[in-house]
Amino acid sequence: MTAMRFSSGDPIVDRRADYADQLGERGDIEAAIELLAGALELVPAWAAGWFRTR
Repeated sequence: MTAMRFSSGDPIVDRRADYADQLGERGDIEAAIELLAGALELVPAWAAGWFRTR
């Protein structure tokens, strides 16, 4: 089963979060965390982003 993704409402933030997922899958956890943290700074009320995991 694939996890459902909820949009932040900002396509740039959504792309950053998707890229953070890709970095995490490749093992670059530090870069993934940094990128997702930056995305969440742009849309701090995006609750689904705070729980975004794979």
